Amino acid sequence: MRNRLPLQTRRVLIGATLALLAQPASALNILLTNDDGFETPNIQALYQALKADGHDVVIAAPYVNQSGRSASLHFFNPVLPTSEDSEHGAVAAGAPGVGTAPDDPDQHYVDGTPATAVLYGIDVVAQARWGQYPDLVISGPNEGNNLGVMANHSGTIGATVTALYRGVPAIAVSGHSSSGRDGSHDKIAAATMKLIRQLGNDTPVLPAGLGITLNLPSLAEIDTDELSYAAAQIGVSAQYVPKFVTSLGDDPLVQGFFGEHAARLVGLPGIALGLQPQLDSLEDTASNAETGLVAEGIATISTLNVTYSGNRAQTGWVDLKLLGLSQ
Repeated sequence: MRNRLPLQTRRVLIGATLALLAQPASALNILLTNDDGFETPNIQALYQALKADGHDVVIAAPYVNQSGRSASLHFFNPVLPTSEDSEHGAVAAGAPGVGTAPDDPDQHYVDGTPATAVLYGIDVVAQARWGQYPDLVISGPNEGNNLGVMANHSGTIGATVTALYRGVPAIAVSGHSSSGRDGSHDKIAAATMKLIRQLGNDTPVLPAGLGITLNLPSLAEIDTDELSYAAAQIGVSAQYVPKFVTSLGDDPLVQGFFGEHAARLVGLPGIALGLQPQLDSLEDTASNAETGLVAEGIATISTLNVTYSGNRAQTGWVDLKLLGLSQ
């Protein structure tokens, strides 16, 4: 006669098996970061969506908005205690410059640049959590597209490239400029999840040194089930480019963004945004350039390199010019 497990034991084993079957075959260890701050609706919505899909997710993101910082780092400078409350008030001024959200130990902040935050996630948080690098870094979703030449200045892209040169597959996600205010954060998370599921859970998620940048159109009036995706390439065209102004408060775009608070910036110099000059060198000629596709309401998926290296044609041109100079 065969020995039978007690009924209660069999119930426990069956329940555990069903729980395992309800999870993805091989969920990913994901580090989520951004440049807008760890409390923003966009990153919080994607955090919850990734966890709902069964992935093991941690956040390591800037304490406050660090947009436009590219991949900048402050070498040999310590991260000091915070000098102001976090933007949504979860952490008070005077808290350690590196810490966790009071209500979730898996959400970490760094009072520094996006590149600093993602390195903290890779070198400290991931090692404590998994004993190894994450399977994937997702940077974003940003409150604003990162298209054309503007991507060079993006903290979202900077954190992505920083992860890439540390050998971690990475994806940048950027929503429309209104995405932080129009309540579309859940739609942005859903649109991003389509890409993550399409890539699958096999590791490595991407070839070494190759990243992806996903730019989404405004989703305020679009159902994500109707959203089209297109393989694209990073072009040069962008709606806006940085410019230096002598009075931020008198700049039309600053006034539109800050409203009545722009009055505090009158007479103060700094960087604003202006319309891109109409130069032939800044016009996209490729039909799959991402800026034009996003303007048509299409989500674009472009690849990123880990360096600023020129393409083969550009390198060949330089080689010809250097004939007789280089040995």
